[in-house]
Amino acid sequence: MDPYAYRKQNYTLDEDQELVREAFTDFFAKEVPTTRVRGAEPLGFDESLWGSVVELGLTSMAIPEDHGGDGAGLVEMALAMEEVGRSLAPVPIIEHVVATRLLAAANDPVHAGLLAAAVEGTEMLGFSPRAFSGRQIVSHAAVTRTVVGF
Repeated sequence: MDPYAYRKQNYTLDEDQELVREAFTDFFAKEVPTTRVRGAEPLGFDESLWGSVVELGLTSMAIPEDHGGDGAGLVEMALAMEEVGRSLAPVPIIEHVVATRLLAAANDPVHAGLLAAAVEGTEMLGFSPRAFSGRQIVSHAAVTRTVVGF
């Protein structure tokens, strides 16, 4: 394989992706001024903003349709998450989406209720990229009841 193959591809966003970017840019610019970010200290969480993010559909975005999601792609999700980061939005949405996608990929009926609640945004999930071994710090565990890990 050509080691430069990925550099030669066209990564220009299509019209729908540009609209997604604009929508999230506008939303987070309006809803997350720096005063809101500072007001969310010390936990770094704004419950009202979480409700708005759920209404906006971020908890179901990029989750397969057969698991209750909207089936958006990872590019669209990345565009949304770019704006989450740019605004320093005090909600653990990135961790939540990663954990929700892991549950969907596991496709385990035991976790179907948790997955449905996560997609709806009524259950906020955390994510740990490492196996749990005794006590460990998971930053967003202060605001989530469930942490999904390997």
